Amino acid sequence: MTVKFPSALVGWPACCKSWVLSPLAGALGGWLAHLLGWPLPWMIGALLGVAALRCLGCLTLPMPHGIKVGQWIIATGIGLHFNPAVLEQILAHLGLVLVGTLLTVFTCVIGIVLHRCHGESFATAYFASMPGGASEMVNLGRPHGAELQHVAASHSLRMMLVLVGIPAIYTWLFAGGQTATVTHPGPDAGWLALLFVLGGLVALVFQRWRLPNAWQLGALLVSGLFSVAFDLHIGLPDGAGEVGQWLLGRAAWAAISSVRSSVAPRRSCCAPCWRRSRQSSSRCRSLS
Repeated sequence: MTVKFPSALVGWPACCKSWVLSPLAGALGGWLAHLLGWPLPWMIGALLGVAALRCLGCLTLPMPHGIKVGQWIIATGIGLHFNPAVLEQILAHLGLVLVGTLLTVFTCVIGIVLHRCHGESFATAYFASMPGGASEMVNLGRPHGAELQHVAASHSLRMMLVLVGIPAIYTWLFAGGQTATVTHPGPDAGWLALLFVLGGLVALVFQRWRLPNAWQLGALLVSGLFSVAFDLHIGLPDGAGEVGQWLLGRAAWAAISSVRSSVAPRRSCCAPCWRRSRQSSSRCRSLS
């Protein structure tokens, strides 16, 4: 007797081969970073673990929907830090917040000028200097004629410097061995279920409107509004933040690398692996 499986189920094992190593490498990197006492260990360690795997020639793809789930978890946790007292402090220091925003815009202008001085087109300089995600800036720059490989490379460098350098520099130079005593509020299953469901629904709407980082914005908006309106003092369950960091860190480098590979494929000793990765990616899209 021959049992026939649906074609979609038959294709899933081949599809998973293209990304199954990236979460394993991310978990190993996060665990090692945790043992070493690094700041944000599960994000930075996962990022470096996947980067090392790809540098060894294994061009794995990001796990499907991994970034979305990571943003959903992390943004919900960030929103829970807002409450009426925090909102009062933000309003009291609104001038300082605006100054920081203007300084960020000013640094973007400096980046545009530097890119232009080195012969880049204005579109390439603009989208390579904006503080956004690599995939979003590549997609926004494509219809304007930007050099996509330059945009992706610029954001890859920025992400590595920010995630790897800044937390470590602060810890080693300014922390001075001090340990902060922070009281973490406990989780509430009812509120968390409501916030995750509503945050996911709003994220789907934002995604339909093609807003960048829809899952981060939707979850943060719902969580922050509910936390302020109802003066919630709850937090995520133990380990949820680490899972979110792992998903983001492991998927971020793989996603940026896949963007760079798609806009600037090069022949090398890894060309067969690159071709298999692209073919598996095409099969995944056909099955989804």
